[in-house]
Amino acid sequence: MNAEDPRTLNAGPVRLKLADGELRYLRVNGREVLRRVYFAVRDARWDTVPSNFEVTEVRNRAGEFTVKLRARCVNEIADVAWRSRIEGRADGSIALEAEWEPRAEAEYPRIGICVLYGAEALAGCDFKSVRADGKRDHQSFPRLISPYQFAKGFTALHTTTREQVGVTVEVPGTQMDMEDQRNYGDSSYKAFVEGAALRRQRIEISVDTSSIEVLKDIPPTRPIVIGGPTDARLPRLTRTDRTSSEHEYTHFNRNRPDFANASRIEIPFNPAVHLDDDDTLMENIPAILDQAATIRSFAPDATLHAGPVWFDSPYPRPRRDSRNGTAFATAWLARFVKFAAQAGIEEAAIALADGPWTSLHGELSALAGSRLLDTGTGPHAAVDVLAVDGHGAWVINNRKATRQVTVRHRHGEQELVLAPYEVVPLSSAGD
Repeated sequence: MNAEDPRTLNAGPVRLKLADGELRYLRVNGREVLRRVYFAVRDARWDTVPSNFEVTEVRNRAGEFTVKLRARCVNEIADVAWRSRIEGRADGSIALEAEWEPRAEAEYPRIGICVLYGAEALAGCDFKSVRADGKRDHQSFPRLISPYQFAKGFTALHTTTREQVGVTVEVPGTQMDMEDQRNYGDSSYKAFVEGAALRRQRIEISVDTSSIEVLKDIPPTRPIVIGGPTDARLPRLTRTDRTSSEHEYTHFNRNRPDFANASRIEIPFNPAVHLDDDDTLMENIPAILDQAATIRSFAPDATLHAGPVWFDSPYPRPRRDSRNGTAFATAWLARFVKFAAQAGIEEAAIALADGPWTSLHGELSALAGSRLLDTGTGPHAAVDVLAVDGHGAWVINNRKATRQVTVRHRHGEQELVLAPYEVVPLSSAGD
């Protein structure tokens, strides 16, 4: 199996995607319970070292699966080899074991298993953490972005989603900490194994199946319905060659009193700080909503600007991300503009390298201040719509797969088949 090709797996009632050696979008009846489980190597710069994967075995039958893979994480300052075995069982439990060894002497501030919890599913929800000494802490996932790590030194974490599905993550023989990754342009909370000393690591995930029956089955695919105007307005769009900023988001969030009377704050936005696969870059865009809301909580009079906005890795790379010149960048831009409008961003300085997206940028630049129309699509819908009052709509395929969708608006209904990352304008849909 090619490690880049995604594959759907089932562990009892849990359905998930295997892609690039990671478990992504663990869902029960379509509801996300965990965003991602993966193994990461951080180098001395705290850059996540790219992995070259080889999946050596995949068995997937009767609600159970086994995956075996090996990988090499190599860049100019790091070289680590690791292998993993993942088992999914019929009772909905999943176990991942990983073992690693350095192939080059270097500084590795963090190596190990990471678990992402989707912020949209869990913000404000309670969780319980268990320490090695048995002490239990009761907390809630922060709604606004926590400036610092908000849970430390736990061996198990019990969460319950909004739909009351219980999930337990355990790390026998080690401990995890948890941080709010929305500080860095991610749309998740991350639990991670402490440090880089433990060469063998294991994580066990279990789902409380007693709560699953209360969930209704996901209904068949329904049309996207474009409704009436919202309060959100399109930001002014500009272009910039800057791909760095004076202050990162954490500077504002960790120095709140200094910005209480600010009249203008510019938020740099880059979703590729930790991971840079297509799924990550698309799924992280909604983080701009929480970043804006958090700043308004301590700087209520500040106008919010976004810039630079781009998705190249912020760490040194020999060249610009090749996706700047593809349909992906157009879909990414359309999606970002929609969420920036919902976040109340007044101006966004786009720093993508030249590509086909520039045409859409020009069209949307002329619509600054126009109201968004309601579309009812969730933050992680496979197909999204940017609909502008009086000016039409753009249907966005957020996935690397062909999608079929029905869009319903005041002038009728349209059936569309979208190529991967295609953006299709509907000139009459916003009238």
